[in-house]
Amino acid sequence: MNWIRGGFLLAAMPVAAACGAGPDQRMLVEREVRGDTTVVRVSGTGPELAAEEELRIGTLDGPDEYTFGSVAGMAVSADGSMYVIDSHSRDIRVFDADGSFMRRFGGPGAGPGELQQPSGISFLPDGRLVVRDYQNARVNVYSGEGETLTSWPIPGGFATTSPMFVDRTGNVYLDIVADRSGPGIGRIGLLRLDSNGSVVDTLFRPLEDVEVPRLEATSPDGRGRSFYGVPFWPVPVTTLNEDGAFVGGIGDRYAITTWYPDGTVQRIERDVPAVPVQAGEAATAVEQATRGLRGTQPDWRWTGPRPPDSKPYFTSLRGGDDGRLWVRLSQPAERRDPDPDARPDPRGQPPLEQWVAPTAYDIYERDGSFVGTVRMPDRFTVMYMRGDHVWGVLRDDLDVPYVVRLKLVTRT
Repeated sequence: MNWIRGGFLLAAMPVAAACGAGPDQRMLVEREVRGDTTVVRVSGTGPELAAEEELRIGTLDGPDEYTFGSVAGMAVSADGSMYVIDSHSRDIRVFDADGSFMRRFGGPGAGPGELQQPSGISFLPDGRLVVRDYQNARVNVYSGEGETLTSWPIPGGFATTSPMFVDRTGNVYLDIVADRSGPGIGRIGLLRLDSNGSVVDTLFRPLEDVEVPRLEATSPDGRGRSFYGVPFWPVPVTTLNEDGAFVGGIGDRYAITTWYPDGTVQRIERDVPAVPVQAGEAATAVEQATRGLRGTQPDWRWTGPRPPDSKPYFTSLRGGDDGRLWVRLSQPAERRDPDPDARPDPRGQPPLEQWVAPTAYDIYERDGSFVGTVRMPDRFTVMYMRGDHVWGVLRDDLDVPYVVRLKLVTRT
């Protein structure tokens, strides 16, 4: 039903949560439009999705092309072929949609097409492949077959493992130090290049001026400084979607805003319970931060606020290749004993107990429609999403990495 209230157009629609869901397992989606802003409110229980493994590539002992050291990035072509960066071998390996090895290119070095510190990979709309390499201070450009076409310089001398973004028109966005007048390394911006590698402008993320507490230590000689965030403190998180729009929010409330280049705004709000921080979990996080800061300042004492009683509602945001938004949720953690094989730290202190939480995401369509919530397999790292498929890296009990494709299915 639709009606007007207080200048808003409000549309409320009940949606079944999952196959076979009862009346008490339904969700309500409401949309309010006022001027250029649309608010999508989601409440109730939504669909639960399962991530089922479809394909696994890799081996502990076997052919070199199927043995991975450290996967630093992944892109998937329109036909399902997987382009995988291995930062140990510093090359790009291509596997077809069935997981068979096709070719490799790149390789270590500073010559044309070679790589030293590859950490971002994506396709341009015309099929060319771009790979970020901060140590060589450039973006390598290849054909889909791996032929080296050209390279684009990256200014600033700044290295990061943060995502490299490419929008639907072919603009490429790279983290650089855009202003060195601030504290630390300076102010980080996103350098925007067009599809020919020409600089368009530099953008700054929204919410970056929000102040959050941090812990600071200074070395005895005054030359070294270390910073830690207060454990479980909600901080601003942002990403960039395929429309070239910033998406961001602060985890103290479940509200995620998309600022589109044309000036329109969409905000998704969801009513979910907060996840409490367990006492032992907080104590371990405090001790971990304390040990880290005492590595810089041996007599460091806690001076900041204590961790909050609840975790942030979400901790990161990611955009899928199809325009979907993936919201990583805080989850309850389980205590695990310290690793019996772990050695004491450099100061001789014993290893800490571990608190491990599963990885789960809420997924939304571009218009804010709720797709569902999915929990990822343990020890799986998401790297690429498109439709109902997810690609990433799964580590087994021996810590061997595998490239894995998952399919999202609705639980019944």
